[in-house]
Amino acid sequence: MSDLAPFPSHRLCRCFTADEIRIFNSAFSFNPPRSEGRPLPDSWTRDVEAALNTFGALAPYGYRLGESIRNKPPERPPRSGDPLLEIETELGRANIVFWGTRFVLDDPIYVRENGTIVRPVKHVPLGHTTLERDIFAVVRPYFAYLDREQLTIAPFLRSALRPRYEGHSSLEFQPRKWARIKALGADPSWKPNRKEIRTIGVVMRLESITPDGPGLLAVWAMEGTIGVLFSYLVAQKHPEWLLEEGLRLVELVGPPISQRPTSLRFALGWEMNTILHHRIQGSEAARVSAQIRVPGRRPKSA
Repeated sequence: MSDLAPFPSHRLCRCFTADEIRIFNSAFSFNPPRSEGRPLPDSWTRDVEAALNTFGALAPYGYRLGESIRNKPPERPPRSGDPLLEIETELGRANIVFWGTRFVLDDPIYVRENGTIVRPVKHVPLGHTTLERDIFAVVRPYFAYLDREQLTIAPFLRSALRPRYEGHSSLEFQPRKWARIKALGADPSWKPNRKEIRTIGVVMRLESITPDGPGLLAVWAMEGTIGVLFSYLVAQKHPEWLLEEGLRLVELVGPPISQRPTSLRFALGWEMNTILHHRIQGSEAARVSAQIRVPGRRPKSA
């Protein structure tokens, strides 16, 4: 039996045990600020909605809701050498962690604006926990570069790109609403259609994060609203993707989203095209990690 529990890298994740019954646990990394007269952005609720969508899809397969995990960042950034916070919840091979937000692998901590070094407006605070560290370490080999504006797959994954998508080894995104694809690093001739949303969603499932630890199930996109929409579409149209070991990149194509949709049903007509599906077996992540060097600067193509 098995447990599903949500735990986000910096927001929400869930864990579940790998038996006949699985437990779905939730984890939150930080609390939204209170501001009078200003509604909370989708980014503060996307992990919760993504977790609910995913759990709803897995419940028929015997998954049950489990304990939540807190991955809340510290009030002040830790100093170099400070110990990471240990997650108190016991997680073993019977559990799986759900991740509903993009992996924070290459996001800059500081940027230069008008000669001054400041934090980026879209800075994503980290939880500085041992579980967060272990998750980033196990997924790192599959992404040569990943931040909010670019996704570049590792070189060994290029052969897994499907026909018509060979140029999608490196994708650049608009850092604004809906995270539209704006350029293909391997295909300079490609141009976006301004009348549509064309972006990417990711489903990743690993057998284990650490040798004796939980598995990982990640369902996310490059932007908050699209992340919620993608988790809904996977749950409604392709729940089998949640059960398959491997990394799947999915192209989403649809019209612009209205300002106040009351449900996500409008997206059921969107195209969902798998551009890459790499089946991960055993401890592959550990084996390839030694072969892939994390780049020191942002690559322009792959």
